[in-house]
Amino acid sequence: MVDEPREVQRLHRMKVNANKFMDRIAVHPEHSKISVWTKCLKDLVAGIAIAEHEAAAAQVKQELAKEGVEIIVPVKHFAVEATEPAVG
Repeated sequence: MVDEPREVQRLHRMKVNANKFMDRIAVHPEHSKISVWTKCLKDLVAGIAIAEHEAAAAQVKQELAKEGVEIIVPVKHFAVEATEPAVG
């Protein structure tokens, strides 16, 4: 885990924290702080979705930083949406 990028480590910690909130909610479903725990869990799940993309990008950057890496060039063009409205 030490060799992993910071974003990957952060993603792992976020997943561990989300699991803790899920366990806490499952064990104490009638607790007075259930609404607070649920809100924290929702925030963590939204953050995890973003952090997964950041972690994937960090891993690609880490691979590209190595010397002698073979870069695979895409064969097809990337799909691009029009930025101006279509006249119809």
